Amino acid sequence: MIIRFAGWVFIVQLVISLIYSLMCIGYTVDEFLSAKYGKKWKRDEISEAEKEIAERRKEVQRQERRLQQKEETLDKKLDNLEKKEENVARKLKEAEKKLDREALIQKAMEEIEKIIEKRVNQRSGLGFGSQLTDKRSKESDVLLSQILPEDLVKFGLIPELVGRLPVITSLESLKKEDLVRILVEPKNALTRQYQKLLEMDGVTLEITPEALNLIAKKALDRQIGARGLRAIMEKVMMDVMYRIPSDDTIVECIITKDAVEGKGEPITKHR
Repeated sequence: MIIRFAGWVFIVQLVISLIYSLMCIGYTVDEFLSAKYGKKWKRDEISEAEKEIAERRKEVQRQERRLQQKEETLDKKLDNLEKKEENVARKLKEAEKKLDREALIQKAMEEIEKIIEKRVNQRSGLGFGSQLTDKRSKESDVLLSQILPEDLVKFGLIPELVGRLPVITSLESLKKEDLVRILVEPKNALTRQYQKLLEMDGVTLEITPEALNLIAKKALDRQIGARGLRAIMEKVMMDVMYRIPSDDTIVECIITKDAVEGKGEPITKHR
């Protein structure tokens, strides 16, 4: 009986030891497998995460470079805008100064005209023996032609300077007839220049009197004086100067009033 009980106890201890051994072996195998493959898997995950982080860093660096380039471009554009603003402001100041000078000169001319007009109109009076004069504003050229040294003194010039001016005179504005004479009479007149240029291509140039009068009238309307005659002539002759050298059959060109007005073309005669 005692032997049987001892046998059963031995068997139970053997079973317990076997279970414990199996448990230890299983834990060891599990630890071994996790140590062998789990760490490798973790390393792969870490390496992939590091690669992803590195790619993100590169992308961030690329974006930073792009932003930096955009900032540099914007800075350049801002500098250009600032320079343009400075140029515009400078031009505006120059224009204002020019306008101020022109306004000052115009005002000065008006003031001296008023002084002359006041002196001329002082001769009128009342009574039977007085001489009646028209007190309305006269033309500028007429008033300035009557200027005297005392008018300059009243205007503000010191007498010492006025006394040193031997001759005091005024210039009249150019009229239409004067501009027509400028176009035709001088040795180096504009019409003669164009005639000489076309003679080099064997073409005779003729400008009608109506065309000359219209060119002078345009210069007067634009208030550009004799200097504006060349601009008007160049606009009229532009097409002719390009067309005639390429056409050998043209022998004569006539500039008419319609050609100056832009309603027609110059008349050309061919062989």
